[in-house]
Amino acid sequence: MARAVGIQSLLPANQELLLRAALEQAPEAIVIADPFTGQFVYANEASVRMFASSLEEVLAHGPLHFSPPLQPDGRESAVAAREYLAEAVSKGSCRFEWKHRSCDGVEFICEVRLTALETSGRRYVRGSIFDIDQRKQMEHRLHEGNRRLRIMNRSAHGITTGDSVQELVQLAVRLLHEAYSEFRGVYATINADGVLHVLCSVEPGGMPTLTGKEVDLSSVAPAYLEALRSHATLAVSDVRENPVTLPMQKMLREEVGAAAILDVPLRHVDGLEGILCLDSPRPHSWTPDERATVESVARFLSVAVRDAHIWNERMRAEVALQSLNSTLKDRVRREVEKNREKDVIMFHQSRHAAMGEMISNIAHQWRQPLNALGMVLFNIHDAYAHNDLSAETLEEDVNKAGRLIKQMSSTISDFRNFFRPDRVRTVFCPATIVQEAVSLVQPDLQYHNILIHSIGMHQTQICGFANEYSQVVLNLLKNARDAILEQGAQGELYITLDREGPDAVLRIRDNGHGFSPETLPRIFEPYFSTREEGKGTGIGLYMSRLIIEEHMGGRIEARNVAGGAEMVVRVPCAPDDCLTE
Repeated sequence: MARAVGIQSLLPANQELLLRAALEQAPEAIVIADPFTGQFVYANEASVRMFASSLEEVLAHGPLHFSPPLQPDGRESAVAAREYLAEAVSKGSCRFEWKHRSCDGVEFICEVRLTALETSGRRYVRGSIFDIDQRKQMEHRLHEGNRRLRIMNRSAHGITTGDSVQELVQLAVRLLHEAYSEFRGVYATINADGVLHVLCSVEPGGMPTLTGKEVDLSSVAPAYLEALRSHATLAVSDVRENPVTLPMQKMLREEVGAAAILDVPLRHVDGLEGILCLDSPRPHSWTPDERATVESVARFLSVAVRDAHIWNERMRAEVALQSLNSTLKDRVRREVEKNREKDVIMFHQSRHAAMGEMISNIAHQWRQPLNALGMVLFNIHDAYAHNDLSAETLEEDVNKAGRLIKQMSSTISDFRNFFRPDRVRTVFCPATIVQEAVSLVQPDLQYHNILIHSIGMHQTQICGFANEYSQVVLNLLKNARDAILEQGAQGELYITLDREGPDAVLRIRDNGHGFSPETLPRIFEPYFSTREEGKGTGIGLYMSRLIIEEHMGGRIEARNVAGGAEMVVRVPCAPDDCLTE
């Protein structure tokens, strides 16, 4: 046991008055208690004022008379007092915080310093009591401020780095619950129809969980919904007394377990998005610190949710782009193959259409030789019937028939060369191709009284596929013939071939009706025809453009001129190093 200190031994007897004056006039409350009975045996004036009592009443009781039943740490005051007195006696002194309650019912925090005394063989405990209630309140406010600062920092660094909206919401609600563990933290979304859906709730023991709960506020509590839409924060200390929550107070208290609510709306450009809440199971006057903390977390959460939506949209777009890029090569290859297949089909269709046109021309060119051959055979038969068939006459008619058959065979050869496919690019003279094409269709043009004017045929050379170039010329001549026949006037065709700079330029002009402003931009589209349905395939000009532009590196154009239309075909002249077969 530590050595006890006697009052009388501190100063000589003649200085007892000085000691008493020091005790009585001390600013702190000073008491002396019997550690075995727990009763005060001395109290100075400051202790009488602290307890709002009289000296007689103070000396008639002990510290328990001026204390609440429980201390802030949860211990019973009687148990704690006995422990502190025993510690002071055994160790000589001790120091602790204690909650006192004055006779007028005011509770306050004190710092108590106990020191063991011994005089005349008896033990006592001297207590110095300092009122630190204001200091504790300041410390509490400082602690709350620091807690708010920590929450805001965690909000700034934690909420804004969440991976999803659900994680952001859960983090915000947990932050609130950690700061105010006696309250329930809630986040709920509110859609445009006013339906509230609780996305997350963290509650202390005894309060029901609300996660997943839905409430149609537009029908149950329209005033509450309007308040959320129009107010920054809704702080209700008692849901039974606030007109906004009064219509729903029964549901709040019985189903939700909330007697007081602190709701902060979260808004975006389209309006109300949701609310961040603190719920109290008992009526509670929300402090400025509590309100400011929830509003701070709500602001961070609102920004983070908006950024999360933007981030999620961006990630979805990036995933879609990556998926597109990963399949783009295959898709392009498939589309190219499709286009090639389509072009091959259309090319064959064009050839078949041209073949039909050529067969018509063959039939037209064979008509006269066949008639003449028939006349020769008739003359032979008639001369034989009248015994006028001499050797000379037979020889002459046979030779004439042979010439007619040779002419017909030459016609077949000309058309056979036209339909022979080209496999290798060659250098050829476009003037020759144009003249051959004109000779093929000339009988048909003469039959329809269409005059052909060839004005200048420059003997330049081009590199490409002669038969395909011939197909283009024949197609343009046929279209010009059709336009003239539809017009019904005296037909005329003007054909020129010149060299203009690096190009060999072919122009075919007719005096037909020309193109309308609506059809001119579309004449090179596949399956587009200006003729009546069933009279045109709509692939001739498309294939002509494909041959000239894709196969021969040239350009084909159409335009209206005075009295009709003009087609212009430009093909680069052959370079010196162009290979020939």
